[in-house]
Amino acid sequence: MADNNINLEKEKRFKKSDSLIEKQGGENEYTPETKESRESELMEKATENGEVDSYNKEKREGGELGGIAAASKQRKDRQVQMKKIESILEKGLDDIYLAMPKERQEKFKQEGERTVEEINGLLETGKATIKKIINLIKGWLASIPGVNRFFIEQEAKIKADEIINSKF
Repeated sequence: MADNNINLEKEKRFKKSDSLIEKQGGENEYTPETKESRESELMEKATENGEVDSYNKEKREGGELGGIAAASKQRKDRQVQMKKIESILEKGLDDIYLAMPKERQEKFKQEGERTVEEINGLLETGKATIKKIINLIKGWLASIPGVNRFFIEQEAKIKADEIINSKF
C-alpha cells in the first residue's frame, strides 16, 4: 500500500513538472531519479556527441575507482596496517631479540611475520576477537627461549589491547 502511495506521488510530481514546462514553452525533459539511469543517459549523450572521455571523467569525479586503482589502494592499505601491527608487536622486544642466537632470530622473525599476517587477516574479515589475537601473540612469544609464562601472558594482553584499540 505504501509503495502505491509513493508511486502516485511521483506520478503527480512528474505531471506537475510536465505541465509547468509546457506552460513555459520548453521541451518536456525527464530527469532521472537513480544513479543508473543518470549514467545511461550520460553514456548515450556522450556516444552521440563523440564525448566518451567527458563521460568517463564525470564518472571518475564521482569517487569510483577502477579495478586496478582500487586493488592497488587496497594493497597499500593492507601493507600500512601490517606495518602498524608489526610495530606494536616488536615494541619492547629489542633486547630479547638481540640476545638470541642468529638461527633463533630468523625463526622468531618468520613466526612474527606469520602472526602479523594472521592478525591482519582476522581484522580484515571482522572475525577478530581479543582472545584470538592474544592466543596468536602468545604462540609467537612462546618461541622465545627461557621466557617466563607470566611475561608472555602480560605482553600478549598489552599488545592485543593496543592492536584492538588502534585505529586502522
